[in-house]
Amino acid sequence: MANATRQTETLAISSPPLTPDIPSFTWGGYWHGIGVMFLLLGILWFLLRIVKRYGRFNFMPRQGSLDKDAFFMESQMPIGRSKCLMVVRFLNKRMLLGVTEQNIT
Repeated sequence: MANATRQTETLAISSPPLTPDIPSFTWGGYWHGIGVMFLLLGILWFLLRIVKRYGRFNFMPRQGSLDKDAFFMESQMPIGRSKCLMVVRFLNKRMLLGVTEQNIT
């Protein structure tokens, strides 16, 4: 009988309390989460600016790097409603463009 009382005492002592005293929502945690979100958005914005400026994905020439005469439309011939053929010169190369409402070929 003495062993039975000792076992129940050890079980009662080792069990954690059923209701914690820590609140589930705190304003400090809320503002911390908002601050981390803004920090991550700022880092992403900064990285996108770096990739745009120095990355391999810079397909178009920078503004001001081409002369004003680099692109010139030499002639245009309408062939229908909202359709035309254009001869353009870009960097001393002549190109024939077919222009419609949907696309340019």
